[in-house]
Order: sequence, then structure tokens, then C-alpha cells
Amino acid sequence: NFPPGGECKQYKGLECPICSYELCLYKLGGSDSKSSRSYPLCPGCYNFPPFKDDAAESTGAQSTAAAEGGGGPGSARRAAMCLRCPMPEIHPIIAKLRICACPETEAEGGVLMLDPAGGPGNWRVISTRSSLIFYLPKSVISAKVLDREDDDGCRLLSLEFHKDQTPLEGGATKHVASLLNDELLEGMITASHGSTSMRRRGGGRGGGRGRGRGRGRGKRMTEAEMKMSFYGF
Repeated sequence: NFPPGGECKQYKGLECPICSYELCLYKLGGSDSKSSRSYPLCPGCYNFPPFKDDAAESTGAQSTAAAEGGGGPGSARRAAMCLRCPMPEIHPIIAKLRICACPETEAEGGVLMLDPAGGPGNWRVISTRSSLIFYLPKSVISAKVLDREDDDGCRLLSLEFHKDQTPLEGGATKHVASLLNDELLEGMITASHGSTSMRRRGGGRGGGRGRGRGRGRGKRMTEAEMKMSFYGF
């Protein structure tokens, strides 16, 4: 069985580190590439959860989705459920891409992770349990989550900018940054939540905002500040 509401396709021929089953990419959002997102999926672990807590959650989610098949009042609830990553956040294929806790769903275990289907001009950071999406600058051609963390436990991103569009001083193209605590990215990241889309204030080229492989030293935003900045609340 596969999760309802999405599409599955091959994922670079990669295998699950737990059960060696071939991995898939589970895509949500259909043909709308801007709001779509993809999660790594192991069909073996999805159907036979290796973690106790996830076994109960997975069984419950599948039963609810089956019971609410078709249109009607249950459709909205089913659509919201299908925004969730089908794998638990502690699974290695998700943990590898994890950046930090999701500001909206941290209490439920939600995290922000790098979209594995991203590519040049289309790199995004997505939530595992909500519709929150961070769009990295289109000038970013490569993005990777590092094992290193900032002072607040947020894993750093290794970014490479297009040589003709780099915002770094001296024409440098590589930059190591904290997603929520970097002056260079501050005015370059757009956040989307449902139908609301806003760009973070400040940031930009020059002014000491990013020097090669350095990272910004801006003040880390609180959850309340993040919501006000991104959603206009």
C-alpha cells in the first residue's frame, strides 16, 4: 500500500538503510510546482513500521483515509492529513534532511527539512506536518544539509550560488548558512503558508552580509516573530 493523495516515483535508485527496500519520492500538490512538495518514502517501512509509535499512527492514518474516501465533508480533513510526511521524523531517510524543528508543529514532532526533489532555481525547505514552505533564492544551484549545527541546534545549509547571480562579495559562490539566523538570506527567502506568501525583510547584497563560507550573525527569530514576519499576523 502507498499513502493516499499523492504520487510516487523512483528516487535515484536509493535503498532504505533499515530494510533495504528501494525508496520512492512521494509527491504532493499535483501539477502546481510552486506549492508541491516531495518526501522520501520507504514502502517497506511504511507498511511494516519499524518504530512502535509510528506503527499505531500509520495504521490510524490509513484507516481514517480509507473511511473518508471520495468527496464530501471529509475531503478537507483528508487533504490536510495528506500534507504530512508519510514517514516518521526519526526515520533515517527523513533525519538525513532534517534542518530544525517546525515552528508550527514542533509540539507534534514536526520538523523543517530540505525538499529532496529540489534543484537549481527550485530549492525549498518544507515542513513534515504543515503546509509551511521556505523558498530559497532562485540563484541557489546547490543545497545540502550539513551535520554541523548553529548555537541553537539548527543544522547548517551548504549553499552554492550561480556565478552570475551570486550575492556574495568578491564573486564568491559558496556559503554556509543557518536557515533562520543568517543575514545574507534574511531578505532572500520567501515563506509560503497556504495562500499567504511573504518575503523576509532586510538582507541582500553586500554590507558584510555573507563572506564566502561564513555565516550570518543575525538575531534568531522567536516563533512569534517568525509568524508575524512570514504570515503578517
